[in-house]
Amino acid sequence: MSSPRKRGLIVAALSASALTGAALVAGSTSTAGAADADQANCVDQALDMSRNLRETITTPGSARKRGVEQVIARIKDKSAACIDVLFRDGTADNPDAGLLGGDGFSYDSGTCPGVAACNGGNAGKLTGNGGDGYNGGTGGNAGWYGGVAGDGGDAAVGCNNNECRGGNGGRAGRMGTGGTGGIGGEGGSAFANSTAGSTALGGTGGTGGDSQGGTAGPGGASGGAATAIGGGTAIPGGTGATGT
Repeated sequence: MSSPRKRGLIVAALSASALTGAALVAGSTSTAGAADADQANCVDQALDMSRNLRETITTPGSARKRGVEQVIARIKDKSAACIDVLFRDGTADNPDAGLLGGDGFSYDSGTCPGVAACNGGNAGKLTGNGGDGYNGGTGGNAGWYGGVAGDGGDAAVGCNNNECRGGNGGRAGRMGTGGTGGIGGEGGSAFANSTAGSTALGGTGGTGGDSQGGTAGPGGASGGAATAIGGGTAIPGGTGATGT
């Protein structure tokens, strides 16, 4: 019987798969039920095969020494029923990568319009790059055994209050460097006998690799200082903290 933690991973993986949902809608009730069970069993098997890598991330040894590529190859060979759940890249609508491998989605002005924050997608648990955030969104986490952490997004253009901070950088893998925090928002203007709103902080740098020589990501720069006009008081911008 699967453990509660494993069942949670399976449910999350199946819920995140648009292809799974499409298959369930398209088929008959009995066919869909059988397909759902096959896919759940497939994910369960893949989690068993990857357990030693997922649950021993602080064990010394490079990905090569730990045989990560070989484990992934064996999983792919036996996982035709759930390959798109386990290994895929994120998209704008579904930014996180597959459960075990793939790159998280990186947002930009075309995929994250307006001023709302968009968080970069997380990579697969084992390998993959974290996606970059936008409009102050956080960067995605890297895979434990290979990949680059995503950077936090700069505060949205035109955002000029202390809620408009830069996004935090993503977490690194075991040996990587955390993502860079985004730049904080610009300060507002202060007129005579008034005080400008403070500039938002830059994002915090991402967490470095835990015990394998990883390096914390740098904090984001401050936004521009608030502007004093006609005797008003300006408040300088703040700088994001370095990650741990």
